[in-house]
Amino acid sequence: MPGYYHRYEVDTGAIVRETCCDDTEPRNVMMEKFMEDSLLMWAEHYKYDSFRFDIMSQATKDTMLRLREAVQTVDEDNYFYGEGWTKIERGYEQANQLNMAGSEIGTFNDRIREAIRQGNIFSPESDALLSDQDRVKMSLIGTLKDYVLETSAGSAGATSNLGGYADDPADIINYVSKHDNETLWDQLNYTLPQDISLQERVRAQNVAMGINLVAQGIPFLQMGGDMLRSKSMDRNTYDSGDWFTMSTLPMAPTTGM
Repeated sequence: MPGYYHRYEVDTGAIVRETCCDDTEPRNVMMEKFMEDSLLMWAEHYKYDSFRFDIMSQATKDTMLRLREAVQTVDEDNYFYGEGWTKIERGYEQANQLNMAGSEIGTFNDRIREAIRQGNIFSPESDALLSDQDRVKMSLIGTLKDYVLETSAGSAGATSNLGGYADDPADIINYVSKHDNETLWDQLNYTLPQDISLQERVRAQNVAMGINLVAQGIPFLQMGGDMLRSKSMDRNTYDSGDWFTMSTLPMAPTTGM
């Protein structure tokens, strides 16, 4: 059935392109079945023990729950996670961050990402230092929405006021760097003070990555981040070749890090 598997704009009939390419339509019964059949094949025959969904929020919450239920009949410990960014409202309950809370299907946590990547927590002269530190503290306890945290302003309140949205740490994928945008090393070279030493830059990188490892939730690390991976400041290297896509910046010989 030509065109069945795509989503269309109701006014123009054009294929929706909210993702990086032509959007599929999981609300169509056979598109969801195609997803389920594919996932079951990968789980049963290829032993995939988790699945990541790009722009998961273009699917409905119910679709994602049904797909996971089907896969867990093959592998009861199989874990689902994906990008839960809120998309254009199209009349259904999106599989986004807020809606997936409590489901234990993980969504990428941009709260901890931005609190660290902006570099304010490493800059004592930054106006956003304390507020970003509050968001890091919230992330350390799983970005739970009902946790009562005393903030830098001296007031205590639910972390939902800081952007907390999870009901369970399993709802959360903690990360500061992945294939999209600049690597952590490149981003920190934009945001850290220009007059600090290489040793201090490496220290900031290690602290930034380490926060994810001690925070409640599922840690997600970009390959090569522990080697100060750089993409030569290129934020979108999908078509840039192996030198930029796979290159790493060798760690300089320093002491005391």
